[in-house]
Amino acid sequence: MKSFYKTAIEDIYFNISCILFVVFSIWWIGLHFFNVSPIQIQIWAALYQLTALFGGIVGLFIAKKWGLFKSTMGRAIFMFSIGLLCESFAQSAGSYLVLKLGTVPYPSLSDVGAFGALIFYAI
Repeated sequence: MKSFYKTAIEDIYFNISCILFVVFSIWWIGLHFFNVSPIQIQIWAALYQLTALFGGIVGLFIAKKWGLFKSTMGRAIFMFSIGLLCESFAQSAGSYLVLKLGTVPYPSLSDVGAFGALIFYAI
């Protein structure tokens, strides 16, 4: 039987998640310690949601392995994954509005994703 650590290190999803975490963490630290332009901050804000998008898509595959709606764990992973996809949608819509209008109006399309994420997380 393989150990958990050997299996986790060999897992491609685990490796990609770790790479995304390290890259966006270092980038975020750099934004706060160096004098950067507002557009550089906006680029980071528009791209860091890739972590949620990746997690949501991978989560759907993992939920299917757990039996999706046939098991409690499958349902929980599915709902969490849909919540992550809603967050990704909200961030994408918000970033688009900032680049197009210069600000995010309230209410906007990004609020639909943010509210949807709360609903799926609560379920």
